[in-house]
Parts: sequence; C-alpha cells; structure tokens
Amino acid sequence: MAALLGMIALAGYQNRDKLIEMFNSATAGSDAASNDGQPTGNSPDAATTGVRDLVDAFRKSGQGSVADSWVSSGRNEPIQPAQLEQAIGSDTLDRLVTETGLAKAEILKRMTADLPGAVDGLTPEGRV
Repeated sequence: MAALLGMIALAGYQNRDKLIEMFNSATAGSDAASNDGQPTGNSPDAATTGVRDLVDAFRKSGQGSVADSWVSSGRNEPIQPAQLEQAIGSDTLDRLVTETGLAKAEILKRMTADLPGAVDGLTPEGRV
C-alpha cells in the first residue's frame, strides 16, 4: 500500500500505467514464491493487493463509503487531508515523507487530488 501511495504522490494519476509497472517492480522483492523463492510481485495481483489494502484501510478508519465510491461506477467522493491521514496512518505517512522527500502537507495535497481518480482507474468495472 505504501508503495502505491508514494507513486501516486510522486507521479500523479496521469502516469497510472507507469505507476502500476513501478509498483509491480517495487513489490517484486517482497513477494517470494513458496517453492522456488522466485519473486512473484510482477503478477497482475501486486497492484490489486495495494488497492485492496488501501480500500480496507479506509474502511477500518470509517472512510469506507468514500473509498467505495472510487471503486464503484459513478461520482468519486473527494477526500480531505485529515481523512486521508487518518485512513493511511501516521506510520505510512511518515514512511512516504522519508521515501519521497516530499513534505507531509505536499503528499496529502497531491494524494487528495489524485487518489480518487487513481483508485477509480485501477478498479475497472467496480472490481478491485
């Protein structure tokens, strides 16, 4: 999830195809196949897992209806910086600050603008 959020914060939704490729590469080292130890992060499920984790985090923080609007067809509900920070947690936000070099306020600004469209685009036909 943190990799997906960082890439959205850095590149924006207009580069979503590149984001998915970068996300898959970023998660390749953390996923290992059980039998041969080869990375499995380049599967189509790597981006899906990040989106699923993100939507679950929003649901657990009481923001489920907002995140669900991004997945379903129809209007994407906006998210406020405080809501986003609550949903992703301070640990994830601090990690994004460290990994991206962006200020916390800038990350929240970019993600509140780009996250709804990015999740919408990564969930065709309303499916994660």
